[in-house]
Amino acid sequence: RTMRNESCLKLHFKTGATTSTPCQTSSDMTSKTAQQVTDVDDVFNLPDEQKIAIPVAEVEALKKRIRDANKFSLEETKTRNVMMVGRTRSGKSTAVGVLKDPCFEPKEMSIFSDTVEPEFQSFALDDITNGVKYTLNVIDTPGLKEVKKMGEDARTDEVILGTINYCLKNEITKINTLLIFISFELGVTKDDFDSIQTSLEKFGHDKIKIGICVTRSEEKTQQWQEKIIGQLKEHSYFSKVLEKKNIQISFIGCVDADKHQTVTSITDLRRLYVKVYQLRETLLKLIFESDTQVMLVDLPIASGIKQEMTKVFTTQDDILDFLDKTTDFDLATVQKKIAEFSENVNRMAVNNAILYDPEMNTLLTNMKGRMKKLLPKLSEKPKSIFVGSLIL
Repeated sequence: RTMRNESCLKLHFKTGATTSTPCQTSSDMTSKTAQQVTDVDDVFNLPDEQKIAIPVAEVEALKKRIRDANKFSLEETKTRNVMMVGRTRSGKSTAVGVLKDPCFEPKEMSIFSDTVEPEFQSFALDDITNGVKYTLNVIDTPGLKEVKKMGEDARTDEVILGTINYCLKNEITKINTLLIFISFELGVTKDDFDSIQTSLEKFGHDKIKIGICVTRSEEKTQQWQEKIIGQLKEHSYFSKVLEKKNIQISFIGCVDADKHQTVTSITDLRRLYVKVYQLRETLLKLIFESDTQVMLVDLPIASGIKQEMTKVFTTQDDILDFLDKTTDFDLATVQKKIAEFSENVNRMAVNNAILYDPEMNTLLTNMKGRMKKLLPKLSEKPKSIFVGSLIL
């Protein structure tokens, strides 16, 4: 019923060959027959004289009341996927905390590295000045050249290849920004240069924004920052790197709990927080301006995995060619080929996320198709190996 004239709008529901009339007036209820509706348009396309024109102002007022009561409001955000790389203890994890909160205090440091695996964090930041909300997806990668306690294996740089697998499994398929973290507390050393160079060679791309972030800079002067930039520009390798428009040097730091005890006044403490806030603002600006995205599988580190897997698929094709021509699968040479095929499948499993790349997935699909055609020819042992491999 409407509040305007207490009339009742009849909606006819067609079910099979009969119709029901759930909403009827008293005169309708005494009627022996109901009007048959043969087309759903008859329900909605009423003649003009039957349509009820509700004033626009009333409609808008109603919608406003609904929206004001809505507990789940929609907020549009821009996404920025950020990959962080660098040496152990370079300050990556602390930088993530500072990006979230300029007053972030890191936990007490151990001289040994934690057992670090790639970590994924997602959080939203509101750029109040420009009225834009951003969702930051941050991938904190394991540190290069991990320092371990006695008896624990040191992490090799090759393990970092698993970062790409980790990202793809978390549905991070593209990257906006690469941040390379370095600490120059003891000056610029060869290991520092090597770390930056390795990071650029593994993760760098001309189409994404790259920031070389110097950590622990909260108490450093402007002159110190300029000296660091000058030394990098004088280096034979980095002088060319820093000429690229997509690469810039940034600085970041934090105010840890110890600073509360070492500063002489609240004014000095405030000065430190202001410095951290300003460094953070510059770094966030770099991230927010990173509009262009690049597929993770197009980064140099993923290209290496793709090349390796392409060779593996070529080897698998050769083995399948051999098996297609085989009649006796119990021969030692045949068993050796099947074992090699199984080992290659295990190599694929280690880098299984890269197989979601369209080119890699096509090769995988073709391999599986050939395996299925070969199954009827196999005896039980090789057949079980192939069936297990098909699960991949």
